[in-house]
Amino acid sequence: MSEDHRTQHKAKRKHTALDHDHLKTSNPEHASLHDSLPSKRKRAKTLQDSRRASDTDVSLPDNDARDDETQELAGGVRSSDLAVEWDPWPDGDFKRHFSQIEVSATKHLQVHWATVTSGDSKGSSDSPNLQGSKRSRRRCLGAIVCQNDDCHRVIRPKTKSSHIERQLQDQCQCGASLYRMMCNTVSFLYTYRKGILFEHRGHHNHPRPAHVLRLTSLEDRQLETVVTGHPNAGPLALLVGVPGLHGPGQSVAEISSILMNKDRLRAERHSIKNRGPKGGDGFIAEFAVFDREHPGFIVYSQIGDVSVISMQTSEMRAQMVKDSIDGEAVNGLVSDAAHGYWKQHNSLLIVTSSYAPDLHCWMPGLFSYSNGASAAHYEIHFYALFSAIAHEAREQTKAVQDELFGGVMDFSEAERAGFIQAFIRFWRIRKTLLA
Repeated sequence: MSEDHRTQHKAKRKHTALDHDHLKTSNPEHASLHDSLPSKRKRAKTLQDSRRASDTDVSLPDNDARDDETQELAGGVRSSDLAVEWDPWPDGDFKRHFSQIEVSATKHLQVHWATVTSGDSKGSSDSPNLQGSKRSRRRCLGAIVCQNDDCHRVIRPKTKSSHIERQLQDQCQCGASLYRMMCNTVSFLYTYRKGILFEHRGHHNHPRPAHVLRLTSLEDRQLETVVTGHPNAGPLALLVGVPGLHGPGQSVAEISSILMNKDRLRAERHSIKNRGPKGGDGFIAEFAVFDREHPGFIVYSQIGDVSVISMQTSEMRAQMVKDSIDGEAVNGLVSDAAHGYWKQHNSLLIVTSSYAPDLHCWMPGLFSYSNGASAAHYEIHFYALFSAIAHEAREQTKAVQDELFGGVMDFSEAERAGFIQAFIRFWRIRKTLLA
């Protein structure tokens, strides 16, 4: 590497160091990757330092600086329409709080680095304060580069170690060997009811992956403007540029290199055209139509501060009441909640499954949409579950007993409390009806 390149690299590292209060949104899409590539003399030290990836905990503030702030969307403005300062290439040591609206507007603080995300079972995303928040960790996977210093090829590492090993077995297009530049950069996300505290640690000592996987919120809005302005234009016309009075217009490929792929552009266009009005009377009307067109599928629903919608088919219900007890560890019910299934980050998909002997596999018995993870939310799910089991037991002329409700659940105090409350509620109502 030349002396000029080393000087540029040092200057770039200094420029990308972010302060603790704000993200500086430089977006050098066409910055030279070669400028940030260390020389071979630094590789041994780079690999050694990378093995010391920091996994220490992050100290939380004693109180939430935004506890007294409320941020609301007025006039039906969508969170994706808000201009939020967020660089998808975070670098340096900094910490910043994002409200739920800002989190949604930045696609859950989406990044372009190759990362792998992990978390733990402690805390809750529905916690009212940071001290009880849900922690997740994003670890940078570095980059795969060519041993030839004159080659600028940068490959995005895959998320699994076995896949990365296969990537490294290939040769570069120039014929040289590939090697992986490790990175000790890590970020922590503390998710709670008011938003996310994002903390980033370390500097990326490797070039940016050339292949970007997702559109940013800004790029998504730009594409939406083009698609909605020319609803009849197909992917090819959007890629070439929609014809106008003075010739073809702007190509959507100028928005992002992702859109140069015609199949990907077709999928993004389809997603934009299917976006409809959210909330209000439109949602209630669509919900009523769905319930009418699929009778019996929605077995319980409650809309309000605590909103839960439970769904089930007759085949799902039938599997939850068995004729006999199996000798293997496949009896009872298993309940769990999936975070991140719905668009709203705080919403959960709660699933209770039972083993289907005829299919030799576990089968979902009840699905529930939930807009939170409190005991009150779980209570509604389990009450709908118990009611469905009692209905199926009656259909099979079996006695409704406590043993029918036995099961295993996640390590969640809210889920456990909701189960107990639903159990008490079910038997209290049942005894009143049978009295």
